[in-house]
Amino acid sequence: YLKTSEGKDDYKGDKAFMTRNGILYGTIEREGKKFAYIYYDDFSVEITDMDFKLIDPVIQEADAILFDIRENPGGVGSLGLELAGHFMKEKTLVGYSTYKSGPGHDDFKEPYEMHVTPSEKYNWTDKPTALLTNRGVYSTANLFAAAMKHAPNVIQVGQTSGGGGGLPMTHYLPNGWLVVFSSNIFLDVNKNHIEPGIAPDFEAEIGDFETTNKDGIVEKAIEELLKRI
Repeated sequence: YLKTSEGKDDYKGDKAFMTRNGILYGTIEREGKKFAYIYYDDFSVEITDMDFKLIDPVIQEADAILFDIRENPGGVGSLGLELAGHFMKEKTLVGYSTYKSGPGHDDFKEPYEMHVTPSEKYNWTDKPTALLTNRGVYSTANLFAAAMKHAPNVIQVGQTSGGGGGLPMTHYLPNGWLVVFSSNIFLDVNKNHIEPGIAPDFEAEIGDFETTNKDGIVEKAIEELLKRI
């Protein structure tokens, strides 16, 4: 996507993208408005305070945010909830988690609440934000998308995320096969499974990027954000 778009005609007028700790960020300008674009592709890599110090000025100068997690396979679950805190105004219930409590098929502990605490140092709740997703969004990234459904000023654009969210466990069978399964279950605030993925508020597809030089999901997000600035 934009990570590989250097030289693409439609984005030549935009400020050069920069990378920091695997994060791609920069500014896209449309109709006299600035959009801070951030691409985060791996929740196993923590965004540090130094990263935020470099990214935050780009966000503060922008009118809105494009936060892209397409093809993010997940990583550390706590990082997803911490990152969501940068888009929350107050402590927010975002779902539940439960674990197996016995050998029976339905033997699970009573679900416990998962809350997101707002970040005080870098808080972007005043910026209209579009979270960009596709079917390549899994595990912690899927959990992050579920949490962001409760963030004010945030819309999800693109495709339904790939799903998942539980802590994976692995076990080798006697025949050498490797079985991977979730050791817990994440539920939304209505206690529905998030395993099937999180549906977007506005569906969009990338389109023929190589021919048109346009990322259809980014352009749809900008279109919707322009209505909210």
